[in-house]
Amino acid sequence: MTELRTERQPTTPTEMHPLFDTIAIPLASEEDAATTCRALGPFLSPESAVVIIHVIEKTSGGIDPAPVELRKDQASRIFDECTRELSQDAGTIDTTVVFYTDIVEGILEAASDNDADVIAFTPRSANRLLKLVSGDTAFKLIHRSDHPVLVIPPRE
Repeated sequence: MTELRTERQPTTPTEMHPLFDTIAIPLASEEDAATTCRALGPFLSPESAVVIIHVIEKTSGGIDPAPVELRKDQASRIFDECTRELSQDAGTIDTTVVFYTDIVEGILEAASDNDADVIAFTPRSANRLLKLVSGDTAFKLIHRSDHPVLVIPPRE
């Protein structure tokens, strides 16, 4: 019996062929942008297209918690943070703001509208009570998505 041996060459994420051409990144805050983009950067290549998505949650029939202009300014700061983090790693970076009553549905629609191959995010920490009260967006995104969902652990 002959023994088959293969030598595994160590590779870094950027040396590998990218699995996905267009990556949708849903972001909720500037801190979320910094954490997610720092974690995602090493997995991107100059051929990677990134679509940064920010969903502004609209209430159905009620009073919105913050003025739309204030929330658009927040989206702009999120996009700036992410662009700063990924400008050396990604080929193209596009941004989109979505107004939706359901955050997960807004993310999924924006990913489809931008022909994303995958939705990637770094989970934010939250205690069990907060997840129960607000609904676990990450859980819903993973279970409702018709796109592959890539959960990236945060990097130090």
